[in-house]
Amino acid sequence: MSGQWLYEGGSFIWQGSLCKINVATGIQETVSIQQNGDQIIISSPSFSERSGQLIGNQLSVSGRIGGSGTPTVTWSGTVSSDGRLIRGTATCGSASFAIRLTRQS
Repeated sequence: MSGQWLYEGGSFIWQGSLCKINVATGIQETVSIQQNGDQIIISSPSFSERSGQLIGNQLSVSGRIGGSGTPTVTWSGTVSSDGRLIRGTATCGSASFAIRLTRQS
């Protein structure tokens, strides 16, 4: 699973103590996924690192929306049988939107 992936989805913003959807769709960005056993790290220039696990074909990673004290964003999804596509949901507090990650390399 390690390599470059195209992220398609939305983004959250933090307003006061609330996590809100900035845009629900339309964002495309290349992200890096590193896998070590069942441990997964997803990184990108535009968001804080997300880390978590891949159990079977179920992915769950989380990371803060910003610096210390900001809300946690969780990505959960299902990896396709050929390992090249992840479809799932990004959640922050009570806000969520659909995400898609497609393997580029």
